[in-house]
Amino acid sequence: NFDPTPYFNRYRNALHFVDGEVGKALDALRRSGTLDNTFVIVTSDHGEEFNDTGKNYWGHNGNFSPYQLHVPLMIRWPAWGPGQVDYQTSHFDLAPTLLREIFGCTTSPAAYSVGTPLRQAEDRRPYVTVVNYNDAGIYQPDRVTEFSPFGRFRVYTHDYDKLNEAADPRIVAGATEDMLRFTQKPR
Repeated sequence: NFDPTPYFNRYRNALHFVDGEVGKALDALRRSGTLDNTFVIVTSDHGEEFNDTGKNYWGHNGNFSPYQLHVPLMIRWPAWGPGQVDYQTSHFDLAPTLLREIFGCTTSPAAYSVGTPLRQAEDRRPYVTVVNYNDAGIYQPDRVTEFSPFGRFRVYTHDYDKLNEAADPRIVAGATEDMLRFTQKPR
C-alpha cells in the first residue's frame, strides 16, 4: 500500500538514460563508418515487475513470472535485415548465435551451450531454465515450475497462481541435465 509513482519514475528515468547511451553508441559507430559491419546487441539481465500479478511482487528476483523474465533483445546485424522471432528464446541462445554468425563456428551448439542459434526455429527446448539467488525454475509457455535446493517443487501459472499439479518429471530431468551438463563431475 504505497504510491508507486516514484518507483515507476525511477524506472522510466533509467530507461531514458539507457536509450540515450545506446543512441550515442550507435551514432559513434555510424560516424566511424563501422556500423554496417558491427553486431549490436541490446538486452537486459532481467525484467522489472510492478505488481503486475497483483500479488505484491515489485522489482526483480522475487519470482519467475514473465514480468521479471521477459527482457528486450534487439540485434542489429545488417546481414540479417529486419525481422522478428516469435518463439521463446533465452540469453543462452546468444553464444551459439555469435559463434555461428560472427565466427563461423560449425561445431554443434550442444557441445558448448544449452542454447540454440536465435534464427534456428527447429529443435528448440519446450522450456528455459532460470535461476535467482535462492531457487531455480523452469519457464514453459503455459507454466512456471520452481524448485529449491531442498527438493521442493511448486507449479504456477505465469501470473503466479499456484497450480495443483506435479512437476513434469521429463521436463525436470531435461532442465536438470541442462544445468549440470557443463559442471565438472567428481572424480
